[in-house]
Amino acid sequence: MHTKEKLLMKFIIVLILFLFSCKGNIDSALKNSLLKILSENQKVHEILMSKTDVIPDTKPLLAAVTEAKSQTGKNEEIKKQLDKIESILSSINSTDKEAFFESLSSFSEALTDILKANQIQTEYNKFYCPMVAKYWVAKGEAVQNPYAPEMRECGELVK
Repeated sequence: MHTKEKLLMKFIIVLILFLFSCKGNIDSALKNSLLKILSENQKVHEILMSKTDVIPDTKPLLAAVTEAKSQTGKNEEIKKQLDKIESILSSINSTDKEAFFESLSSFSEALTDILKANQIQTEYNKFYCPMVAKYWVAKGEAVQNPYAPEMRECGELVK
């Protein structure tokens, strides 16, 4: 290798190391707040799994998002993503189940984007059902489709 190639290779390695060190750089308070969102989401999921005629109250979930926003500090990217989630949850229609499901799916996608971008590993996973074309987040790896009571096992774990 020539000197220029060696310098370019060193630069690329340093750049890659820098970019990886920037990912997942959140403090423990924000991480705990994000975990609380997951916990509140799990409660919504469990209600949907046990009661087919109820639209769960998402106020505790919205409160957890608001709390997480207060923990973002100078992390503008996470704040922007949490603003999106807050907007989704604030606009939930408590009388139209299909609209609720659309909002829940959008919320699930946005939440998992935050977790993935910040390399936060949890016991929660993202799932997708092609029959209803919706996502959800739930604890564990077993498919428990909250959208279709007649086909609770329809869906797949998204890696």
